[in-house]
Amino acid sequence: MWHCFFEQSGTFKRSFIRNGEQAEDYDILNDFGQTENVIDLFRDIEIEYSEGGSELFKRIKPGDGIFAFFPCTEFEAQKNMLVLGNSYSQKEWSLEKKLEYDLEWMDKMSRNYTVLTHLVLICIRRNIKLIVENPKGSEQILYSWWAARPAVIDYDRSAHGDFFKKPTMFFFFCFAPTFAMSCKTYQKEPRMAINDVCAKNGKSGKVNKSLISQTYADYFVDTFIFGTK
Repeated sequence: MWHCFFEQSGTFKRSFIRNGEQAEDYDILNDFGQTENVIDLFRDIEIEYSEGGSELFKRIKPGDGIFAFFPCTEFEAQKNMLVLGNSYSQKEWSLEKKLEYDLEWMDKMSRNYTVLTHLVLICIRRNIKLIVENPKGSEQILYSWWAARPAVIDYDRSAHGDFFKKPTMFFFFCFAPTFAMSCKTYQKEPRMAINDVCAKNGKSGKVNKSLISQTYADYFVDTFIFGTK
């Protein structure tokens, strides 16, 4: 069974089901009506790591898979400009305000980094397959300051049917990606401007910018999870 963490659109869940797998979404929100498990994943991951026996991980068995679309806001390369106080929106900020922002960001980034690393350690120790998705950037925290290395980097998702280019990296734990695409056909989706994506899904531009198309999800799952080694 596949457990899609921080994924409430149902996109990758449908790709797993299309391949004959059981799959469910887990997130604290259910804006798309696809989240079977509305829970605080951060809380459950920390309970499992520190105490064991969390309700979440009681239902995830060795050999199951987790696909974690881990929140990337505090890891993004563009944060570097904000931390240095060089963003246009910060031009009127005092040094005091910039330093206070730095402290707030460091707290958030450190928490996210800790929770994600705890999730990886849980999966390694319990032999649970894990994929972690995050944007790719030379200054991105996980690319520059993490011992784990991405197994797959896609520099142009739009070349495989996604709405946007968005270079993305995928970390694999407890199993290796496959690389030969299976012989399946895909219903191509046109690249759409962000306003078109927003109109289609009825969500904000920020939310839609993070969405992945069904075509791309099918391509990724078929190629790197169920393809021929």
